[in-house]
Amino acid sequence: MNRLLLLIALVGISTVFGCSSSPSGGGGCGCGGGARGVLRLEGDDAIEEDFGEIYGLGLWASPKLPNNVSLSQAQDPNFHFKSCCAGRALSTACVARCNFETYNQALLQKMLIGVDECPLNSLPEMHFCAAQGRDHTSCCKAKGVDATTSGDKCLVFCDQIPDKFTPIDYTYAACFGKFDDMKQCFKSTIAAKAKSFFRHH
Repeated sequence: MNRLLLLIALVGISTVFGCSSSPSGGGGCGCGGGARGVLRLEGDDAIEEDFGEIYGLGLWASPKLPNNVSLSQAQDPNFHFKSCCAGRALSTACVARCNFETYNQALLQKMLIGVDECPLNSLPEMHFCAAQGRDHTSCCKAKGVDATTSGDKCLVFCDQIPDKFTPIDYTYAACFGKFDDMKQCFKSTIAAKAKSFFRHH
């Protein structure tokens, strides 16, 4: 990918970090007040994360599953990714791409040049859903996401906690090459959290 396309990519992703209180069409990762959920990994201390009324993440409000969701679905990171995209009112084409196997650099390039059915302005919502509104900084550091000429700046793409905004400029260009590492962090962390949180009741 040439420098120009990298910069276009950054412009496209730059709004990922501006969060609002509305779902798709509201300009960012929607969130709202509501009950708190407590998630934890095996052997870890409880981590409080405010899901409550966050659009697309309602399944995390309780370990008790709705009747229409099986345990295998609830423990599948792709199910959470796709459910979030649908819950945030993305187009059918975009929802179909909310899968960790298809959400990759190749897809981003197609979206950037406008040859994919999913429009570029849906990228912030998709990235938020892939991360499930969480901060994956620790995993990203372990994966070397900060080991580029952009350094620690790349870690901002790993933190998808709502209500944050970071202006993006050309100094973030090298981060695009670490996209797949970020995505792997999202997938592995969500899989571990889901396996721990959702159980037979």
